[in-house]
Amino acid sequence: MKKLLSLAFITLVFTMCSCELKENKQFLWGGANGDFHEGLAVVDYDGHLGYMNKEGEIVIKAEYNEAHPFFEGLAIVGIGDYNDMKFGYIDKNGNRVVDIQYDLVDEFSEGLAAVEIGGRWGYIDKQGNYVANPQFDEAGPFQEGLACVRIGEKWGFIDKTGHYFYNPQFDGAKSFSQGLAPVGYIDSSGIFLKWGYVDKQGNFVVSPLFDDAMCFSSDGIARVRVRDKWGYIDIKGNIIIAPMFQYAEGFSNGVARVGVGVERDETKPWFKAIWGYIDKQGRYIFNPQFENSVGYFSEGLAAVELGDRWGFIDNTGRFVINPQFDKAECFTEGLAYVKVGEKYGFINKEGSFVISPKFDYVLPFFEGLARVQLGDKWGFIDKKGNWVWDKGKL
Repeated sequence: MKKLLSLAFITLVFTMCSCELKENKQFLWGGANGDFHEGLAVVDYDGHLGYMNKEGEIVIKAEYNEAHPFFEGLAIVGIGDYNDMKFGYIDKNGNRVVDIQYDLVDEFSEGLAAVEIGGRWGYIDKQGNYVANPQFDEAGPFQEGLACVRIGEKWGFIDKTGHYFYNPQFDGAKSFSQGLAPVGYIDSSGIFLKWGYVDKQGNFVVSPLFDDAMCFSSDGIARVRVRDKWGYIDIKGNIIIAPMFQYAEGFSNGVARVGVGVERDETKPWFKAIWGYIDKQGRYIFNPQFENSVGYFSEGLAAVELGDRWGFIDNTGRFVINPQFDKAECFTEGLAYVKVGEKYGFINKEGSFVISPKFDYVLPFFEGLARVQLGDKWGFIDKKGNWVWDKGKL
């Protein structure tokens, strides 16, 4: 369970260092039973965690107190009680390829992983060799060959040999994307960060003018904030959509979800917004009208609630599946789960049920399988609704 605490900490680090957490990350952290990743899924037997394959065979013995999905061929595992857990990495044969010895760890990214021991972070390769000895106060994942790190109050970037690419000099930094990284300096007030972008040649290509800045997406667009409003810039720093939104998300399928009319309910820890969608010219394809009842675009469609029913729109704002469900989530692998009454099933992009609503709980399809609950039985089904593994509980 300590890994839950470590992930909360890493979340804070990566909000600064990785620009933002990955959206729609559907598997369950913290050793809970989740989806298949790289052909294996975490399972729980009597309080210990192991891994099963898609045939329902336990291929890695349930002997860990923490276990996480495989990334780049390795998975994080932990042994110990709540207050004294140590972490390492195993391969798909269950071999402990990196000794269980670290206080905190992260997944491998571009062949390297950040690990913490004795209060300092370093980086190891997949054989457990240090490429950067523990010396950093914070350390993010490698992206585009560089990782942002903090020593004291300053951020810099290192390369995969552990050498500084940018010496620690920034008051804030996020990961490289599309050849640029957001970095921040404390302004003349001594209080607020102003954000701009640096390239890999050591140049400021966008001056630090913004109150916040996110990483560039693959289409060369980034979100920036001026005072309390978000807008979008191109890779040269030109504002292409003026800051006018209280909340704005990245573009997907040529469309971005934006929030306006945000109100703070002091009794709740979140903001209330009216949501809509814009295209890359800043034009609304769906006017703001949804109260926290819009999904992300995935595979060309997004789930939205109109009235008290859910349906799906395309990137022109047209309903391609009319509102008719009590709940709906995004499409993965060609199917989306929806709720009718108290039961869940799966539909295709024509809105037809391919798996009838009969389950008490479901998760999306990943790698051809979905985790479902029927009564007190948990298991996995394939895309035809056949049980692949139904041992009563996972």
